[in-house]
Amino acid sequence: MEADPVHPLLVAQARADPDAGWFFSAVLDAFAYLLDELEWSVLRIHQHFRGDVVTLASDAWQLTIDHDPDDTGHVGATLWWREDLRQPGPPATWSPRVIGVNDLLRIRAPELRLPEPLAHRAPSQVVDAIETWAIGLRQFAPDVLRGGWPADLAGSLG
Repeated sequence: MEADPVHPLLVAQARADPDAGWFFSAVLDAFAYLLDELEWSVLRIHQHFRGDVVTLASDAWQLTIDHDPDDTGHVGATLWWREDLRQPGPPATWSPRVIGVNDLLRIRAPELRLPEPLAHRAPSQVVDAIETWAIGLRQFAPDVLRGGWPADLAGSLG
């Protein structure tokens, strides 16, 4: 069963959160073009003691941006092929195709300076990473954002 998009009031609450609102706003602002131009939706906004997560979704992809501000300082971005996430049975019985945004951009734009996901970061550095991913995907992977599987990754992923 498909999940419903996050209600706009919950999005507003997340943006206003005193601890993580800056993160949620950075993701939603940087990737607003997905919502406004490509009909993606906000599928999940989650706060947890292990970090914060925003998941945006199209019919084909789920883009997950996650940040652990306390423990590892991790910030990461991954694209999940939604068809694989719809498989029946427990997740341990199937392997969804997933692409690290850095991996995709490294192939598409080797000259692009990409953020390392496992570094301790100040909030401004996290925002820079999010903006790098948003701009990079828009510029170098529009085919993926429109729902295509990246042919240049066929031999290395999935």
